[in-house]
Amino acid sequence: MEMRTTISWSNGHFGGQTNGMHECGHHQYVVNMQWQEQDNWGLIDLEFTCSDGKVFGFTNYTGGSWNRALNCSGGFQRLRGREQDNYGIINVCTYCLYDAIEQDSNGNYAGFWDPELSCPSWAPVVVGFEIHWTWFWGIYNFRARCSNGVPGVGAGLITHVLV
Repeated sequence: MEMRTTISWSNGHFGGQTNGMHECGHHQYVVNMQWQEQDNWGLIDLEFTCSDGKVFGFTNYTGGSWNRALNCSGGFQRLRGREQDNYGIINVCTYCLYDAIEQDSNGNYAGFWDPELSCPSWAPVVVGFEIHWTWFWGIYNFRARCSNGVPGVGAGLITHVLV
């Protein structure tokens, strides 16, 4: 049985609005994410792709340019935002499931990193996101939803407990 949980917000800023949680279907997970950036605003949109190919976007803002694509064929497990005063979120760092190699959305290292967010061991992979954003400042905050719905993960956990 698939179980899901929502992890903490990246930071304590909640300006603007939210479009609610966007998430992959049952037993699907995020395999690609790409953040959009605009000069003098920071990150202004997020688009992610699920393992079944379904794509979600948030703000549909047409300014700026897309950062490099962050890819994890087995799913994402950990992430953190980088904030800069008067800009909101300016960069995002991610890690693939069970991997220690960091992927950053872009090369902007002004400001400071927020605490790392990690999916719990019983629901180890990201399946969706929610953001707080405003038209004049971009993305202030984000959080992820996690699941145990990765093929082989849930069954492995259950087998391990029964043995």
